[in-house]
Amino acid sequence: MNSLKELWANWVSHSRFKDDPGETGGGAWGGAWGRAWGGAWGGAWGGAWGGAWGGAWSGAWSGVPLPNTEEETARVANLFQSCKEKALVTIEEAVEPIAFCVPGVKNMVNEAKKKYNDLPMCFESVDEVAAIILYTMESKVREESLYYTLNQKLRSKNLQELEPWLLYLRLILTALANIPSSTKTVYRGVPKDIRNEYPEGKILFWWAFSSSTTTLNALQSEAFLGEKGPRTMFAIACHSGKDIQNYSTFQREAEILLPPARQLKVTGFLKQGADLYIIQLEEIESPFLLDDFATKPISSIKPIECLSGIRCYKFDCPFKHPEGWSACDDGRECDKYECISNHPRGRKQKCRDGNECGKPKCDKFLHPTPYGKLPRTTDLLQHIFYDAAYFVLRTPDEKNVELAKINGVWATSEVTKHKLNRAFKDHRNVILYISVRKSGRFQGIARLSSQSQNPNEVIPWILQDGKKDVSDVFNIDWVTRQTLPFFKAEHLLNLFHDGQEVEPDCAKALCRLFSSDPNIDMIPIVTKAISHGKLRIR
Repeated sequence: MNSLKELWANWVSHSRFKDDPGETGGGAWGGAWGRAWGGAWGGAWGGAWGGAWGGAWSGAWSGVPLPNTEEETARVANLFQSCKEKALVTIEEAVEPIAFCVPGVKNMVNEAKKKYNDLPMCFESVDEVAAIILYTMESKVREESLYYTLNQKLRSKNLQELEPWLLYLRLILTALANIPSSTKTVYRGVPKDIRNEYPEGKILFWWAFSSSTTTLNALQSEAFLGEKGPRTMFAIACHSGKDIQNYSTFQREAEILLPPARQLKVTGFLKQGADLYIIQLEEIESPFLLDDFATKPISSIKPIECLSGIRCYKFDCPFKHPEGWSACDDGRECDKYECISNHPRGRKQKCRDGNECGKPKCDKFLHPTPYGKLPRTTDLLQHIFYDAAYFVLRTPDEKNVELAKINGVWATSEVTKHKLNRAFKDHRNVILYISVRKSGRFQGIARLSSQSQNPNEVIPWILQDGKKDVSDVFNIDWVTRQTLPFFKAEHLLNLFHDGQEVEPDCAKALCRLFSSDPNIDMIPIVTKAISHGKLRIR
């Protein structure tokens, strides 16, 4: 965890969290402008004149939030409507109309798409993710950055000036709408005393995008800002923030992006030390809903848990159940004795004698599958999906995958190694979706069959920093070696955001996209899974 002092230093160096002209205080931008103006003319007179004139100029034009008039709200409503009417296009097409006002934006798009390819895991479309990455990129001249120019245009609420931006806005708002919202307190800083602009009880709009961070864990002491001078920090209780840390150019900043047209209420004020002022803001419902842009169903309502849990025998039970519970697709027509899924009433009952049944024509009941007739792959997969943790692992070289397919081993970084060891201890199954960096596809699915251990022979594994003879490897069993292009999984939404672990429902849906592998015998893998489960129970 970064110290508060370090975080403030980050804010000063990366300006999306501070100093924007606009809702977080015209005085901030005006003060900076004034200091530059005053320094240019020299002396205390110039500094005073520049600071005062710059602050007044900025406040009048873009600093102090304007009253929420009906005319202003109508203009923003027209903007959102115009955005929604635009077609979703590629990122290249989206930036074409704004190339005249964002120098080098086409080169930045290429850079953003390269960053997309380097992401550990991403099921969003390349164009949507590139739109977010592009927003976080900083130009050499800050005022030429895309985010800076766009936010200036948004604060003006001038539809004519925003017209060239509508295609890009449509793309980034759709991308953000497809990311689950975060309900948490986030922070944003301004190197200026602007408390008079935020009296308690005031309701206001922040019309532009607002970058914030979650890394401040306490308001501890006067020293956390690290420098003298007035400071204002916003503590914002938000419910529509979007966690874009994995997509951000500055991933250490734990960035939460507030979409435009958020409505806020000032709920409190705290003076912390001599020159630090903390303003508490609470996000209230905005008339401009981001969900209107979503291309995927988003639900923040958690399904009610079934009280019977995994012992529920209701075929059509509408409540949520733990992993391992499922309804059989074949319903009452299922004739598999081994099927452990739930069935509706009317299905044949299982013969109590099972393999011991000596009746040659006992058709009234179900019996075990005759020798030589294997159960369906989908039935077997239930065993490796039960009590499972799922991870996407990306290796830097395809030779590692070839080695893994031959020797049934996998090596990874120290951090990931500890994560997988812990998961193997805590779960019956640990499922790995394996891919090669920049390949654009998954190389297959494997099940972890051991914790990391010393191999009997040297394994020439290629890690991120080059070739290395590894001393610790995991034993794995391949469930399928069939490949799957990433674009076929673009519709899936992973609710976990650490870049490796996959939420169970998403992981199961991803598995169903793979073709089964006729060269792999699933029975030994399932046997290991059941055996590992029994060992954990003991």
